[in-house]
Amino acid sequence: MKKIFFKIHRTFKLIFTRIRYVIYYRNRYQIDDNLIFLESFQGRNFSDNPRALFDYLKNNKEFNNYNFVISFRKHTFIEKFCEYENYMLDASTLNSSSFNFLKTIKEYQLNDRIKLIQYQKRPYYRYMAQAKYIISCSVFDQAFKIKEHQFYLQTWHGTPLKKLGWDIDVKGDNNNRSVLRTKISYELDARRYSLMCSPSKFYSKHISSAFALKKVKKENVMKLTGYPRNDYLVNNNNSSYILSLKDKYNIPHDKKVILYAPTWRENDYKVGEGYCFDLKLDLVKLRELFSKNCILILRIHYLIRQYLTIDEDDDFIYDLSKDVDIRDLYLMSDVMITDYSSTMFDYAILNRPILLYMYDLETYQNLTRGFYFDIKKLPFNISQNMDELVNDLKDSLSLNIDYKAKYLKFNKMFNPLEDGNSAKRTIEELFKLK
Repeated sequence: MKKIFFKIHRTFKLIFTRIRYVIYYRNRYQIDDNLIFLESFQGRNFSDNPRALFDYLKNNKEFNNYNFVISFRKHTFIEKFCEYENYMLDASTLNSSSFNFLKTIKEYQLNDRIKLIQYQKRPYYRYMAQAKYIISCSVFDQAFKIKEHQFYLQTWHGTPLKKLGWDIDVKGDNNNRSVLRTKISYELDARRYSLMCSPSKFYSKHISSAFALKKVKKENVMKLTGYPRNDYLVNNNNSSYILSLKDKYNIPHDKKVILYAPTWRENDYKVGEGYCFDLKLDLVKLRELFSKNCILILRIHYLIRQYLTIDEDDDFIYDLSKDVDIRDLYLMSDVMITDYSSTMFDYAILNRPILLYMYDLETYQNLTRGFYFDIKKLPFNISQNMDELVNDLKDSLSLNIDYKAKYLKFNKMFNPLEDGNSAKRTIEELFKLK
């Protein structure tokens, strides 16, 4: 009964929010031609392509007349964002009680150009109605109904290995309803698109299909620009910057860095608990074999609700799953272990070893989404148990391999435009819209 009540309540709340937005906010507030609304993962953090585009716009004088609103869910975001931007919170506004202030605030004027607004509160919908440009890397609020002369840029958040949206044709016991909801949400979101940025023809083809762009007559919104978030990797891949990052995160300079960044698994869904994750990495074994010369960074996918608890004083395992830009982890690491995650496409730009730990390959492939291509054709070593992974890891840390040559074909297919200017091209395409 509780589940049924919750679903009914959620449905009526969504309907009410949509009606309120269209009747009140959408019609009441005029578009501000110099206002840009940015959101990453429904305000869970500020990262990915929206952050990269924000950095580009903020740091280029030709866009000095533009202002920004950025959404957040948790109030700790304000402090984190101020830390990222090197801003001090206004002490006079906080009235010496920062905790109570941050707990109740719905919008915060950081400076004369940047305002932080709480996700799905009244200011959120007001600025949504006023912004000339909406930029998001995930499905945007369903209440939003685009107006004439308002433009919505959907950047998404990675080149897909796993099938997405309307391309999913593999069903499992736990994800049937979830997949249907996803397909519907993708299509509804796509109906509002003005522009999608694309890093490759492969991406354009499959994202267009996954979001049913042809069905909703939006196939022309896809533009080849490169991926804005990868400008950071291209432009900061140098020893001095990497050492500064290691200092920032207290990573030792004299040890190799192993990054483990697995994806979440739809077939690990439990009713009442959400998506769970059982780490199949033998941390004891890795510590025994590699702790002398290496450290291990864990980066767990944001959708996974069950996080590991790691001792803060651990000198081998560093849990940097939360509030850390994954691009910093890419730059600091010497080798990355992942599985079915799109992280492989970005990390390959650095031409460093990538290991795929696919301990559940057959199950995952058959019971979840399926893949867009044969993963065995990837230029990365695939291991299905710890012994194989350990051997691959030893090789990657000791052998002198030309990864630029090894990944040449892969990068030509998936990263052909990554030259450090993807954000520039994306903004040029966005501002062409009339």
